Amino acid sequence: MGDGLRIFLSILLVVLLLGAFIGTYVWNKKTKKPDNCPKCEITCAGCMLNCADREEEVSIEKITKNLTEGIHQEDAARETEGK
Repeated sequence: MGDGLRIFLSILLVVLLLGAFIGTYVWNKKTKKPDNCPKCEITCAGCMLNCADREEEVSIEKITKNLTEGIHQEDAARETEGK
């Protein structure tokens, strides 16, 4: 097989693969979203929780307080188990 034929076949393969990729991408974009698909709002990338679905406002102070209270409760439970 000549070098020219190998180059041509390589280019043809790359073009076919790119065409298949672009074709399936466009085909996927034209696909209708299912009716039962849940609506997803923009989410916080830091914690991956959907803030729009929360019933109450979240604050750092409240989270810190809850964590601290939880740690103290766990310590108290360990102390009572040890007695």
